[in-house]
Amino acid sequence: MPKEYKTNYGPSGPATVTVTPKVITVKLDSDKYLEPFRFERSAYKGVVVAGRCQARISADTQTLYGLRPLTGNFFVRFSEFSHKRDANGNDEAPMPRKVPARTGRKGDGTSFPVEEHLEFTALCTVTQGTWEGATIPINLWYHFDEYQSTGLTSQIIGKSKSKILLDNFLIHAGVDMEEEAIPWSENILPDLEEKLQAAGKEFLLNLNAKGYPDTISAAPDAGSKPAKKKKAKK
Repeated sequence: MPKEYKTNYGPSGPATVTVTPKVITVKLDSDKYLEPFRFERSAYKGVVVAGRCQARISADTQTLYGLRPLTGNFFVRFSEFSHKRDANGNDEAPMPRKVPARTGRKGDGTSFPVEEHLEFTALCTVTQGTWEGATIPINLWYHFDEYQSTGLTSQIIGKSKSKILLDNFLIHAGVDMEEEAIPWSENILPDLEEKLQAAGKEFLLNLNAKGYPDTISAAPDAGSKPAKKKKAKK
């Protein structure tokens, strides 16, 4: 069953990073954090690029969880879906999480409702350039359903931004839901993860000015697939 979405993150967001052989200094843009955070360079095993980036820090502010690109176009490849670990440190199967309804806010300050929904996160690895090896998360809505009581999974297609983002992710990461026979269940993510990893297709991810995944398209040398026929519409 999907788990309730809970956030337990510490400071995070756009930041300016400086690096010395011994120290990584992170100064978040938010006025909430006036002083920079400093971490031992040797303790952080991820990719470090000085300058502007997205940063995520532990709730106790003692650990640098991650640095990733802030904005621009990046060649990436799907790695895995985010998942939790059990009490013994073993990986649990990825599963969708329930996100409660909330009020969102556009760039011009106007608000809009965001309905309760299921969500999951695709972790993608940058394959080229300065940020090669860094992980970029893509939060996706769980737009799947059973196809006409067949016991198979169908992707829910529509014109909303969340449906378009999921559709482009699946197509360009190498999985065409019209061609794949994924058994329907409350959680198809383990099966979908396996197929995406087997496809191993590189694609182009655009991060907008706020650092969020905006568009997904084919890598220039990957070619393009013909438009697929859609099954489910909502």
